[in-house]
Formats: sequence, C-alpha cells, structure tokens
Amino acid sequence: MELPQELVNTDSSVNRVYKVVRIHNGEAAILDTAYDASTNKLTFKTDKFSTYAIVYSDSIIRNPGGDSGAADTGSTGGSSGVTDTGSTDNLGSTSETDSAKTRDNSPIGWLLVLAALSGIAFVAGLKKKSQSIM
Repeated sequence: MELPQELVNTDSSVNRVYKVVRIHNGEAAILDTAYDASTNKLTFKTDKFSTYAIVYSDSIIRNPGGDSGAADTGSTGGSSGVTDTGSTDNLGSTSETDSAKTRDNSPIGWLLVLAALSGIAFVAGLKKKSQSIM
C-alpha cells in the first residue's frame, strides 16, 4: 500500500520504523512491515479481512563525529504516530464515541401498548358490529 504522505519521515536525524496493527474479532495484533522509500510503498502480509492501522515509532540517530551511526532506541517523546485506516484509534483501542451507534432508541414498550389497544378496539368494534346486525 502507498504510505500516506504525512507519515513519511523527512528528518534525516530520525529513524522511523513502521508497523501495522490489525484488529480482528476484537483482538489487536502487530504486523511487521517493509517500507521502500524509493516507491513510498509499505508492504505487509495478512490472511484476514480486518481493520488495519499504520503506526510508527521514531528513534534519534546519534552520529557524533562520524561514529558508527548507532541509533538511540529511546523514543523522541511524542513523535510516534498512528494513522487510522479503519474504525479504531490509538493502537486499536475503540472508544465509545468512535463506535457505530447500533442501539435502536425507539420507544418499543409504548408501541407494543398502542398495538395491543388498537387490537382490542378492533375486536370490540367487530363484536359491536356483529351484535347490531342480529
């Protein structure tokens, strides 16, 4: 898949690692990815039709005076991100405000009472009509 432009790392002092979070049957799984900067493609393997989110973590590359270029594995503080490709937010936790509204708020009790009263009135009307014919 093509990586959204706002997630592409443009800072050469930061090493960005991408992962994909898959939500399947209410369980989150982190999938490894391969990112090709020349084509801007993020590749991952899956065998499930699910909700997916792209996440990343940044680490500062420390190269003082031409050192070997070892990367600091600590987070850069607030530079990790999540792109929502489905209906979940930060690493797959679903919040109530983002959930689909599946509850029917119809006053079903009053509708049943109204239907029962209508049925009683109909039967009473038929009875009265049959008695007046005789």
